Amino acid sequence: MISYSINECHGIYRIYYRIPDKNGKLKQHSKSTGYKAQKGNKRKAEAFAREYIAGLEGLSLDNGNMLLCDYVADWVERDKARVQITTYDGYKHMLNKYIFPYFKSTRLNIRDVKPMHLEKYCADKIADGLSPNTVIKHLAVIRTALQDAVKNGIIRSNPADLVEKPKRVKPKHDFYNKAELQKLLAVSKGTSIELPVFLAIVFGLRRSEVLGLRWSAIDFENDTLTVCNKIVRGVVDGKVTDVASDTLKSDTSNRTFLMNEYVRNYLKDVRKQQLERARITNDYIDYVCVNMIGERIKADYVTHKFRDLLDAHDMRQIRFHDLRHSCISLLVNSNFNMKQVQEYAGHADFAITANTYAHIDLTVKKAEIDAITSQLV
Repeated sequence: MISYSINECHGIYRIYYRIPDKNGKLKQHSKSTGYKAQKGNKRKAEAFAREYIAGLEGLSLDNGNMLLCDYVADWVERDKARVQITTYDGYKHMLNKYIFPYFKSTRLNIRDVKPMHLEKYCADKIADGLSPNTVIKHLAVIRTALQDAVKNGIIRSNPADLVEKPKRVKPKHDFYNKAELQKLLAVSKGTSIELPVFLAIVFGLRRSEVLGLRWSAIDFENDTLTVCNKIVRGVVDGKVTDVASDTLKSDTSNRTFLMNEYVRNYLKDVRKQQLERARITNDYIDYVCVNMIGERIKADYVTHKFRDLLDAHDMRQIRFHDLRHSCISLLVNSNFNMKQVQEYAGHADFAITANTYAHIDLTVKKAEIDAITSQLV
């Protein structure tokens, strides 16, 4: 059975499929369906694709020479249209740097894959210095590709289902305390990343959300700020670039904040200055985070300038993303319960908030212990 996908190319639905040569090496092929990518034509294109694939003689993925590495590579490409660009880039990085070279060297046939092969991969990669959490992500990619092979009738069951996964290590998050955040706000004043720093600290936004924020999402009449866009790093036409997206990390990432007077006045001043400033382009006039000539601030620029800013003022090095953690930790230390913090942060799962910030909450609970013991002694 030949696996295939249908994607739009230059306004036409096109079939993309791979078939192995006599050595088991997958070769990419494509075929135009002849149907324009418009309403009502998708089903026609799918019917054409089924008939075309069925008519290919002697070209089947269901053969004994199919290598695991080739099938995972094929699945990653076919899955591209269904995932966000950052997810696809992550898959490609795992595949090209780790998964494909490793299993290419073993020449492991997809039908011969056993749980022990995948467990050995995990052990070898951890021995090479990768973290267990990273290796678990690799295993998830391999497992999903193998599940696709099950669906396509190439293997009967998924050997990855029986793999004993490495023990996950709880990630460590760094935080700035109140005094450090106050100093950071002061030293960032007047710099090119003052606004990204401010937004990350006050609203706990991710870098992608900070750079994707638009003036049209800020309502000064009702004092609301809505997070509904992001800017991510992705590969377009073979080049790494910043890509705008209205699909956030999860549904709960789409959230609305109420601004107080301080935040409203701060952002109004920023907006006034930007409108008075000369621009070389109006392409990004709706974006909040732009530079002095009206260009959208780039993701890598924020990361590098943030590191330089901390160095210049002898401040403890943290990641820009840790400003989000610092914001959330301030909420926890201000006696907001975990459910309130979850909603402010836009976490999809309460467990994410509770597991990450529980140790901070323990310091808050001292007052509760004092209340209990004061009545007993």
